[in-house]
Parts: sequence; C-alpha cells; structure tokens
Amino acid sequence: MEDQTGELAASLRYLSQRFGMPDENAKAVLNDIGTEECVP
Repeated sequence: MEDQTGELAASLRYLSQRFGMPDENAKAVLNDIGTEECVP
C-alpha cells in the first residue's frame, strides 16, 4: 500500500505544479508525467 500512496503523492505533486507553470509545454509535460503515475 505504501508504494501506491507514494505514487499518488508524486502524481498530485506533478499535477499541482502544472498550474503554476507559465509555459504551455511545461504544463503538458507535467500533466503527462502526473497522469502516467496513476496508471497501474
């Protein structure tokens, strides 16, 4: 369960950082990384 919790936390960090990015490409990269963490 700890691995899943850690992956969820990492995913949420990437997705929350996305909103502060001024660059659209950086937003897209953080979105891709954050949603990839959710896939089992």
